[in-house]
Amino acid sequence: MKLNGHFEPSSLASVFQILSHPDRTGVLTLASPESEVRIIIREGSVICVTGSDTQTRLGNLLRRRNVITAKDLSYCLSEAHETGDALGQVLVGKGFIGLETLQETLHGQAREVLFNLFFWKGGEFGYQDSPEVPQGALDTEIDIAGVISVARSRLDEMFAFMAEIPSDEIIFQVDENWPGEDPPLPGLSEGEARLWSLIDGTRTVRQIIKDGDSEDYSVYGLLVRLLSSRVIIKKETAVFPEDQRAQRDFSDIVQFYGDILQLLRKNLAMDLDRWVTGVFAEAVTESQGAEWVVELHKRARGRWIFNIMDNCKPRSVRHQEILLSGFSPTSRMEDNVRNVAAAMRTVKNTEKTRMFLARTLHQYVTNLLHTTENAFGPVVTRRMLLGVNHILARVSEHRMQFPEKALIIKDMVDLLIDVASRAKDPDFVRLKSFGVFTVLDKPATPPAAPPETLRAGPAPAPDSPAD
Repeated sequence: MKLNGHFEPSSLASVFQILSHPDRTGVLTLASPESEVRIIIREGSVICVTGSDTQTRLGNLLRRRNVITAKDLSYCLSEAHETGDALGQVLVGKGFIGLETLQETLHGQAREVLFNLFFWKGGEFGYQDSPEVPQGALDTEIDIAGVISVARSRLDEMFAFMAEIPSDEIIFQVDENWPGEDPPLPGLSEGEARLWSLIDGTRTVRQIIKDGDSEDYSVYGLLVRLLSSRVIIKKETAVFPEDQRAQRDFSDIVQFYGDILQLLRKNLAMDLDRWVTGVFAEAVTESQGAEWVVELHKRARGRWIFNIMDNCKPRSVRHQEILLSGFSPTSRMEDNVRNVAAAMRTVKNTEKTRMFLARTLHQYVTNLLHTTENAFGPVVTRRMLLGVNHILARVSEHRMQFPEKALIIKDMVDLLIDVASRAKDPDFVRLKSFGVFTVLDKPATPPAAPPETLRAGPAPAPDSPAD
């Protein structure tokens, strides 16, 4: 059977009821302009639910329960993006959590995602029967009829909530007459306490939902309870002028530096591979060596790369650490843009947020290049410089147009020239030829001349208008 069409919240239950028949095994996809969810059905029951932010949400759930640390989560997300494996598979495979914990968390998460579908404004759906459906990661299958029953009950409550809070662009603040008791309401759950901490007079309802990594139903329900108890009051409805919206759109800067950092990371991984193979291939017998090196790669390589990249993140200013906590060269650009935008809301001066972001990411690139110099020596670093220069040439010509483009390119060219100039210093080259990972540099091979084409055309002055 094959189905497709448009759905509204009121008609979604009918779609699920059709697919709850024991003969139905296949994949249902639902898409809206903001999200996409893929639901795997086996014999009329849901066995797996995935979406655009499912992996991140799973990790955040485990982190909030103190099952894993924020750094371990960041490492596992990086591994998942690089290998293409599911986050849960990485977490279990590397021993951070047990399979039972994963199954329990995924089951609860999948139910919440299904419930939230009924609060979408609408979208497109498509279903295709498929006899070969993955088994999923859940021990207990989710009964569709039960989901529909709970969702209908929640919908009735949600209509009442939205009568009190008609827009998700409303900003709430604590009522100045509230005596300041903590917790503000008896019996708040840990998740509700986290949402309560986000009501700061600056976040809209939609921002609280996103920053709290929660569902509409939970956030609206808590806000209505706080309103009825006179703990919070409506401050204003957010209106974003076009110039402020532009300042809050960081996709151009994130993509520019994301491309560079991704290139540097790939080069780093390649040279670590060469180092591991070169060092250990001759240290053991040929029959044992290949297997041992592969095992070493599996256990250590990803962690080495992650630690190097993480240690290069600038943290001299508090906002830098907040900003880069959700940024990774291995993540999708849209995920990095969303995480950066959320973090940049902590910077009060909106006129400076874009340049603060650019300076922070520039420092990240600088730290990584200097670390590569110290660890691998100038020969390896030179290859990275050439790759970065190619990116600059593309951007300089036509690829992107954004207000800070001229200054950002100039800063990056100056950095490349500074790093390349050190490779001309014989004392520096000789000193760095004994770095930790430079054992593969052949003494008989003279270092190549520094690239003469680092500057992709004349660098514009800092105060020049964008190209």
